[in-house]
Amino acid sequence: MKDPTEVKLSKFLKKSYKLTGTIRGLQLQRQRIQLVVREVNDIQPENYLNLLTIQATENMAAIQNLIKTRKSLLSGGKKIITILPDKLNNKSIKKFIQAEAIKLREIVKNEHLQDESLHRFRKILKDIQYNWPFVKKFLGKSLPSTVNDNDYIKSITDLIGNFHDACIGLSLLEPNYIDQISDEKERILLLNIKIEWENDKLDIRQQIEAELKKFSADPVS
Repeated sequence: MKDPTEVKLSKFLKKSYKLTGTIRGLQLQRQRIQLVVREVNDIQPENYLNLLTIQATENMAAIQNLIKTRKSLLSGGKKIITILPDKLNNKSIKKFIQAEAIKLREIVKNEHLQDESLHRFRKILKDIQYNWPFVKKFLGKSLPSTVNDNDYIKSITDLIGNFHDACIGLSLLEPNYIDQISDEKERILLLNIKIEWENDKLDIRQQIEAELKKFSADPVS
């Protein structure tokens, strides 16, 4: 059954969001690789960096083509602005919090969390954080007391954000990227970076899992 309090984004806005996320990931990867190389005083992996630049440029062109359809962008934004005031009432806010609480509890119940589950956990807390002025007085009725602390939400979402960035970084060092690099020294450099980042990702995951244990053990206030 359709949730009457739900506001869905248009396909246009979703595609724009996805493209900007991809561009951010590619740009961040360039920065991180260049920083690592400077720290170890190694060769610049120019072929790999150029590959990232080409992909970022292609995605920028795609988003520019979307923006040209300015009418779609404006109509999507106006539609959301028009319907939001009627949706923002105490009943809908409580329903939102209850629904998000169920999602969070379902995620932390899983003993073997997938990377995507952690990303969903972060998105839910981010939604709460973005809507803090509206939802804060309703949180204690459905969620653990830790989530009543905006600083706690920020700390754990930042931590999972670092984990998500690590996942993106490693995805851009998969064989479909590395195999396009013909220079052997550059390939070895990138593979060594990948091993180091995999260890970093594991460390961050362990920190997150410790925090999630606190979350699941914390009673609703």
